[in-house]
Amino acid sequence: AIAASMDVASGSSLTIQAGGTLELVTNSYAEGTLTVTGANSRLMLDSGPNGGSVADPIYPYDSSVITITDHASVIGNVFGGTLIVSQSGSCFGSASGGTLILTNGGFIQGVSGAAGAALIAGGSLESTWNMSGEFDPANMVLLNGGHVCDQSVSGSQAATNIVNGTNATWMTTNSFKEYGGLVVENGGRVWIGGQFLLYPGYIYGSLLITNGGQMWDNDGVVDFGAVVTVDGTNSIWANTNSLTLGFNMGQALLVITNGGKVYGGSASNLVQFSSAITVTGSNSTFSCTGPLYIDTVYSAPPYFGLMVTNGGTVNNADGYLGHTN
Repeated sequence: AIAASMDVASGSSLTIQAGGTLELVTNSYAEGTLTVTGANSRLMLDSGPNGGSVADPIYPYDSSVITITDHASVIGNVFGGTLIVSQSGSCFGSASGGTLILTNGGFIQGVSGAAGAALIAGGSLESTWNMSGEFDPANMVLLNGGHVCDQSVSGSQAATNIVNGTNATWMTTNSFKEYGGLVVENGGRVWIGGQFLLYPGYIYGSLLITNGGQMWDNDGVVDFGAVVTVDGTNSIWANTNSLTLGFNMGQALLVITNGGKVYGGSASNLVQFSSAITVTGSNSTFSCTGPLYIDTVYSAPPYFGLMVTNGGTVNNADGYLGHTN
C-alpha cells in the first residue's frame, strides 16, 4: 500500500505484518504503538536526499513504542520514545530513542544515532548498529554479541556507557569525546582511530578498564578532574601516538593496579598541571616508547606526579621530571 503519510495517535496502534508493505510519501508521526513484524514486512519512508522519517512529535519525552522484529524492516529514519529492533529486524536509516533496545540479531544501518538509554546485545544472533556519522549515547549498555561502529562519539554528560563481555565491541573511526563515564569490562573491546578525550561534564569524567577490558586509541587526553583506572590482569589501555594527563589547567589522575597495563605513545607522554600516574601492584605496568614528561611533582596524594609501589613497573625511553613543556 502507498499513502501520503500516517499519524499513529497516542493510545492507538498500527501493525504491519505477514509480509505487508506500507510506503509513505512524506514524513510521518507515531505517538502510540507502531509494530513492523514478520518476514518481508516493510515500512518504506520517503527516499529524498536525507531520507524520510517516522517520529514522535515530542520525541523523546513520551510513551510511544516503535518495534521492528522477526525479520521485518524499516527503510528510513526512525525516532521513537522507545525503539526496539530485535529478532533479526532491520532499520536502514538514522535511529534514536529515549530508550533504544537492539537485541538478538537486530540491525541498524544509518548516518547517525542517539539514545537516552540503550541496551545492545546479542543472543542466538549478534546485533549491530553501524553509523557513518556521529553517535550520541547516554547510559548505553553494550553486552556480549552487541557491536557498535560509528564515525565519531560525543558521550552525554552525567551518563555512563558500559562495554561488557568478550564479544562486545565498540569501534570509532575518528574522535571519541566522553563527558561522563565509560566502563570497559569483562573482556569488552573499544577501538578508536583518532583522539580519545575524557572530559568532565556535570560530574567528574571517568574511564574504568577492568577484568580484561581493553581499549586502543591514537591519542589519549584526560582533562581536568577526570580519573582513569586500569585494573586487573589483561586490562589494557593503549595509546599509539600520545598520552596527555591534565588539560585546560587542571589535574587528572591515572591509576594502574592489580596487573593492569597502560601503553603510552611513541611521540610524547605528558603529565602536567599537577596530574599524576600511580602504578601499584605486581605486574602493573606503565610503558611508553616515547619520552615521558612530568612537569610538576606534588607532595600530597594522590597527586605525586609519578608514584610506583608494591611491585609496579614503569618503562620509558626518556624521562623528564619537573619538566615544563
